[in-house]
Amino acid sequence: MQIGGSGNINRGNSTELFLQKQEMAKKAQDAANEQVALGNSIHTKKEWDNLLRHVDEYLKMVKEEQKIHLKKMQKDAETKQVYAKLKQKERDKNKKLLKSLEENNIKDQILEKKERYMETPEETAKGEYEISDKETGQTYRFKSHIE
Repeated sequence: MQIGGSGNINRGNSTELFLQKQEMAKKAQDAANEQVALGNSIHTKKEWDNLLRHVDEYLKMVKEEQKIHLKKMQKDAETKQVYAKLKQKERDKNKKLLKSLEENNIKDQILEKKERYMETPEETAKGEYEISDKETGQTYRFKSHIE
């Protein structure tokens, strides 16, 4: 119902306006009930929108989980690197110890010089024995491993 400028009531236009509003509401209702076909399944527009909303939420959740997993993997990689460095340091330390032991093994040094080395009765017996270096004249004492 419309009131004209002169105060007259115009009922024709108000009915038309009411019908237009009703028609717009019906179109909106039809749009919500409009069917969307996806393969063999048919969904209403409202169901389709809900389905897409759930898929979007799921994708966001998956992205967050991937970020967490990536951070964990990076942390694990850093830990592995630290352990690898420690292992390498330990190997280097062991190599140095072995090298120093080999350098300090006088019996092997004498044998490397290809000096005459023969087992003496003292070596085959229990107790200690001596070896003399021809170059330096130094005498070394050893304990026998035979018991």
